Amino acid sequence: MRKKATWLLTLTITTFILSACGTNNSSSTQINEASTSPTTVVKVPSTSPETEPTVEPTVSPSPTAEVSASPSPTVTPSSVSASDSIYNQDYIDNMMPVLDSLTRFMVENETPYNPNDKEVFWTALSYIINNYGTSHPFVESYPDGTIVAKRQVVQEYASAMFYDYNDLLEIPDSLEGFVTYDKDYDAYSFAGSDRSESEVSIVDSTDNKDGTITVTTSLGGEHVDCIFTLVSNPYVSGISDPSFYYSVSKATFLED
Repeated sequence: MRKKATWLLTLTITTFILSACGTNNSSSTQINEASTSPTTVVKVPSTSPETEPTVEPTVSPSPTAEVSASPSPTVTPSSVSASDSIYNQDYIDNMMPVLDSLTRFMVENETPYNPNDKEVFWTALSYIINNYGTSHPFVESYPDGTIVAKRQVVQEYASAMFYDYNDLLEIPDSLEGFVTYDKDYDAYSFAGSDRSESEVSIVDSTDNKDGTITVTTSLGGEHVDCIFTLVSNPYVSGISDPSFYYSVSKATFLED
């Protein structure tokens, strides 16, 4: 009986050990299977960077080309406001050759001011060329009294004497031999004339504060005055060294 009990005890322990070993092998197998199974990699889509807004390049305006001054008019009566004043005493004094020549021409010839009349235009110019032109570097005088003035000189005088001036008028047949044009020299010849002894003086000048100036002149001893309206000379910007900053826009007789 003791041997049988011992054998049963041994059998029981052996069975228990084998059972335990089987369990361990199963666990080991499960662990090995887990360790050898492929790892599933989950790919997370990368977030693409936000697209930056396209910035349109700022185009700088091209520089404006500087336009040189031309002899075209820069001032017109319509562009002058009622509050504008162009009064300058020095400029008025500098207009004396123009005022003197027009006063003499109008009074001595008893002819009204008319810038569109060819004979008036050239005869008035002959006064200023004869009496004042010889001091200009582009004017030559000759022993016979003839005075030759380059075209640009005549143009400058004309722009001051006649506000409505656009270009030198054609020389009329009535002044043939008195005024001539030399195409090769681009100059005008004026026959000499004597200046009267009477003096022209400025009696009064008034700033109208509307872009005009009124100037009254008197030719001494004739008891006849002339009244002039001056405006800004529209051709000043086209002259390198202008002498006259005003132009005569109107001239009339004024008897006492």
